[in-house]
Amino acid sequence: MRFAILIFSAALLILGLCATEKKDIMKDVIPDEIFKFFNTMTWEEKEAMKEIKQAVYQSTKNGTKLTPEQITELTKEKSSSLYDKKVALEEALQDKVANLTDNGQAFIEALHITSVMTGQNYGVGGRSEMLDLLRKENRKLSRDDRRKIVAAFPKFKRIFNYLQRKP
Repeated sequence: MRFAILIFSAALLILGLCATEKKDIMKDVIPDEIFKFFNTMTWEEKEAMKEIKQAVYQSTKNGTKLTPEQITELTKEKSSSLYDKKVALEEALQDKVANLTDNGQAFIEALHITSVMTGQNYGVGGRSEMLDLLRKENRKLSRDDRRKIVAAFPKFKRIFNYLQRKP
């Protein structure tokens, strides 16, 4: 059973989402812990995040994309408190996913929604691609799989209800 938590590409996306209301079903896909991570950042941590994002952008532009490990090390250099929060978030999400069934883990991994600071893409594209993937992956889940996902990520109850109404 493989699990690779992808915790920075979401920085641009999440910072934008945090500024908006969480009305859209697609925002329910993002774990509350990730919203909390960005919403509780201090001014200094936000400044460090801007510097990290700029470094990731420049490395990608130069064709020498930073690895998740390099981004983590850069985070540690820029802000020890941001680094500590990032590590705590990664561990919390890893623990939640590890306690899911194998199918539940595969479902969450397929969505790429636990990405916060790795430089990897967040999600699987636009709204329609994400909904298509949710529908496809949802079909593979048993009732128990869904129950455990909802226990770990309560907002998924709304998503599963939505998917039942709109197959």
